[in-house]
Amino acid sequence: MRKIGLESYDVKDTTGKKTMNPREICADILLSGYQQHNGSALLTHSKLANKITDCKEDSILLEDSDWGILQTAVENIKGLNVYHVKTIDRILNAETVVVTEKKGGVDGITGQNKTNK
Repeated sequence: MRKIGLESYDVKDTTGKKTMNPREICADILLSGYQQHNGSALLTHSKLANKITDCKEDSILLEDSDWGILQTAVENIKGLNVYHVKTIDRILNAETVVVTEKKGGVDGITGQNKTNK
């Protein structure tokens, strides 16, 4: 699995500073017309965009297959700029996280047994 940070961040430009939302940036990249999706690809990308934008945490764990879709979308998109650098870095350099299932379930990123909290 890959862990991607979704915390907002500020970018300074000539007009001051602008707060960037990585959730929105990911969704915009996944659903951009520049991707030239066919119908099934559009549905796949839309489902992933919704998963990311609906995430309430400061980071999201994506299955390697979902991360691959996002990574490919990033590599295919044109027109990125300074506002996107931090989000693109978070995606392309996403930390690999090993999640192991234990009896009683797992606790997200830590893999701790839920019953031992």
